[in-house]
Amino acid sequence: MSSEKIIYREATVADIPQIQIVRNWVKENALSNPALVTDKDNEEYITVKGKGWVCESITSLLVSPLPI
Repeated sequence: MSSEKIIYREATVADIPQIQIVRNWVKENALSNPALVTDKDNEEYITVKGKGWVCESITSLLVSPLPI
């Protein structure tokens, strides 16, 4: 078992590129056309309409895709 520290925090605009990568990796609830959910859509969702959350460790950023 790893003792690596994991932090959950509110997503920021700077996290959007990684959010998009993870969103396009998922097999469950996959987007039929990923091009329809833009970086701008994600930005609006996390800054105006609601919030997103990310989980990060020392070595990587793990995200929970936004429900757009």
